[in-house]
Amino acid sequence: MSAFPHLPDHFLHWAQQREQQIVDGRWLPTVTASSFLPRRVYGDYLHWLLAEAETQTPAHRHRVAPSIGTALEEELRRGQVIRHVGRLQNCRSVGNAVQVNYRPCGEAGNTELAVGAVARW
Repeated sequence: MSAFPHLPDHFLHWAQQREQQIVDGRWLPTVTASSFLPRRVYGDYLHWLLAEAETQTPAHRHRVAPSIGTALEEELRRGQVIRHVGRLQNCRSVGNAVQVNYRPCGEAGNTELAVGAVARW
C-alpha cells in the first residue's frame, strides 16, 4: 500500500516508526507486513507525505516584468548575480545591508545571506 511503486515497503516502515501511536494492544499488538491497519492510519500517512512534499516545494514563484527578467538573465549569464532557490524565512536590515534567512529547496536547515547591494534597472 505504499504511495511509491518503487518503494513497496515505504508505508510499512512509516507505520513501524509510529507503532506506539498505531497499536491498540487488543486488536493490533504490533505493526508487521501482514497487519491490517485502519484506513485512518493510511490517511495519516498520505497527509504526512503531502506535508513533507510541501516543505520541499516552493509555495509560489515570483514573476517579474519582462524587461527586468531579461536584465536578470543577462546578469546571471555573466555571473554577476547568483540565484538562490528556497523558502524565505525572514529578512532584516543590518546597517546598509539586508540579512536574508531562507531554507534551500531539498535541504533541512536554513541558510543566511548578507545582501549588500540591490541593483536597479
